[in-house]
Amino acid sequence: MSDSTSLSIFADQGLSEPQARFCTLIATGHSLDSAYKLTGTTEYRYTKWLVELPAFERAIRSARAILAERHLNDMDRLLFTEPDVQRLALMQRHYHWKAGKLIPKVYGDKLDLNVSTTVDLAGALAEAKERARLRLMCDPVPVIEGEFESVPSVAVHRSVDDESVAPASTPPMPDIFS
Repeated sequence: MSDSTSLSIFADQGLSEPQARFCTLIATGHSLDSAYKLTGTTEYRYTKWLVELPAFERAIRSARAILAERHLNDMDRLLFTEPDVQRLALMQRHYHWKAGKLIPKVYGDKLDLNVSTTVDLAGALAEAKERARLRLMCDPVPVIEGEFESVPSVAVHRSVDDESVAPASTPPMPDIFS
């Protein structure tokens, strides 16, 4: 971790001295618990700052973005300096996971597949009908030559399927549709 006073960018954002110091500590890689202890704040005060002060919320988001960029830089540095390949893979997975949690919109794994497009169905159907009409004019269907043969009607109206015919002793079912 670097010295927490090396980043003074948060002092210019309209924050009090403890708030700017808190954001600086987060940006340099300190945990929330460590930042609480070093600035003398509590979790309640931190939460209150987040809810009531939009400038503090923006500063915390910026601090997390700075931390994520530092982690990504560490991943690049580790790629060339770490001799243990398994340890390197574990550290890179950790940094990637942490960057995804710090800035999910940039480094997260979730894909946003929301589509907000409206379609005019009446217009689309009219265009489709016009294309179909033009297609019929361009590609007429060839006439099929053939002969028509009349099939004689069946003289006895009975079921071919003997299993579906009720036995003669069963009374007929009433017609419920009449």
